[in-house]
Amino acid sequence: MSERPPAAPGEAPAATGPIEAGQAAWAKPAGTLVGRLVNNYELKTLIGEGGQGSVYLAQHPFIGRKTAVKVMRRSFAEDDVLVARFMNEALAANAIGHPNIIDIIDVGRLDDGLPYLMMEYLEGETLAARLRREGKLSLDAGLALLEQAAAAIGAAHDKGIVHRDLKPENFFLVKDGNGAERLKVLDFGIAKLRRDFAPNKIETDGALFGTPLYMSPEQCRGMAGEADARSDVYALGTIVYRVVARRRRRNNERRPTHACRAGVPPCPTVRVTSASFA
Repeated sequence: MSERPPAAPGEAPAATGPIEAGQAAWAKPAGTLVGRLVNNYELKTLIGEGGQGSVYLAQHPFIGRKTAVKVMRRSFAEDDVLVARFMNEALAANAIGHPNIIDIIDVGRLDDGLPYLMMEYLEGETLAARLRREGKLSLDAGLALLEQAAAAIGAAHDKGIVHRDLKPENFFLVKDGNGAERLKVLDFGIAKLRRDFAPNKIETDGALFGTPLYMSPEQCRGMAGEADARSDVYALGTIVYRVVARRRRRNNERRPTHACRAGVPPCPTVRVTSASFA
């Protein structure tokens, strides 16, 4: 596992495990859960922190299997709406069941009531970290990865699930058994689920859900409840633009929320003349 690379303007640190990468509120928790047991898995070390919780590397003491356990912050654990969104991630990921979506193994509460998700442990880096580290991707490599993302999101849409927070920080790159690179879509925590998956509707009207640099116009207007599959297609298009053009759609990177509220300008035209960038 490598250290997190420094964040670019307008971004949070990249993940080195399956965490809520890119969230704005990064802060060290008051306490640690290292040493606790979660369904026979021992929490070994803290590997990431997000706006709503912390992620630990966990390992089974007998078979040695590693997992990642995301534990919600105590300050949020009494909020029924936030807990429902937290649990939505497990509902969404397992309802889709796609190889390019992170696998949620277990969900529940610790002995002290803190909600947790147990996920497959991923070793690699986010697409955001790759772009910061390498500065560019070949067109063929970039589009091959994004084709996997499109397949995963298409499978989600077939199940009536809208992610609503697609961004390079939520695309995690790992090596498969043959050495090929596989993309995993993370963080369905604010996904919009079909009612038969999540019968208790979580109110979203008037709220801004997503990451401003990649939010669709309806999300920017606080109409997250009206977001549908087209919102994800819009976000994926902005990510394709970033990979192909090597720049973001908006110029106001340091104050992305203001840029979102100001309106959503069209992407400038990009001409691609070869399979890799000079």
